[in-house]
Amino acid sequence: MELEKKRVITLVADLWADKYPLVKRYFGKYLELLIDALIADPPFEGRFVHAAFDPESLENLLNQIESVHQTDLIIREVGQISDPIILDDRLMAAWAELRTIKQLLKEGFSDIRKVKDVADLTAIRDGRKFAFQVKRIGTELSMQFPKRNSPTQMDTNPEGELTKLIDRFDSPLYLFFRNALTEKNNKFKNWTEPNCTRVIVLVTGDEALQDPFTRHLACKKLREIIHSEILTERHFEEVIWFPDTSNGAIFVVGKTSQETRCFADWCDDPNVPLSDRKTKVNRREVNLESDIARWV
Repeated sequence: MELEKKRVITLVADLWADKYPLVKRYFGKYLELLIDALIADPPFEGRFVHAAFDPESLENLLNQIESVHQTDLIIREVGQISDPIILDDRLMAAWAELRTIKQLLKEGFSDIRKVKDVADLTAIRDGRKFAFQVKRIGTELSMQFPKRNSPTQMDTNPEGELTKLIDRFDSPLYLFFRNALTEKNNKFKNWTEPNCTRVIVLVTGDEALQDPFTRHLACKKLREIIHSEILTERHFEEVIWFPDTSNGAIFVVGKTSQETRCFADWCDDPNVPLSDRKTKVNRREVNLESDIARWV
């Protein structure tokens, strides 16, 4: 706890010395409350306050999207919250939208706007309008294992015999993504603007989903859910999944499961220079017919 307090003191000193002006401007009042909760007894350890312990990365993100002039509109939706649990959840939801804007800029989108009716964001690329519903999934994959798996299938470690692994991860991955996709699909029912590509953006922070094998199974399961009976009427044309700070995966939805394609850039190719991984998008098509991670 003493180490945590020292980090808090350093963070507060840096913020109020204007070392990170955008972090201070947009998140200062919220961080004060979260930091107080962190050093309280008993302490509250949320996700967002730990992002604040890396203020340089947060400041860089805010710098990259500042020209879009939408950050203030997104932060306003957080509201005046005194409960640190609710505040942490709302800040992480806001961060998901900010992270999406950063990716849209990287992907060549323009005229990015925060909206309130039906979608969260809209943007233009190649003369086409896109609408985005952004969902941060705050639960962890491990929490889904007891809900459907038998007592002998509780191991969340992605190692072992392939067929048993696939069977063990099948239901947990389905439960992990199902509600988020159905929720956002239902919201897009009310989108009335024609000639617009509707995109569901899923943002996750569970490190278990960053494992290459688990990540591949998750992509296969996402395609399966997209074409499952729970989405008999689809109100979206694309799905984007960000399991970390990489460029993530884009699913271009077809009429059938076989026609739906997934294009990913996990930014973990050692043959691509680090500078390129930070500034460029190098997507390749994922082989969703394979049980192990492969490109088409």
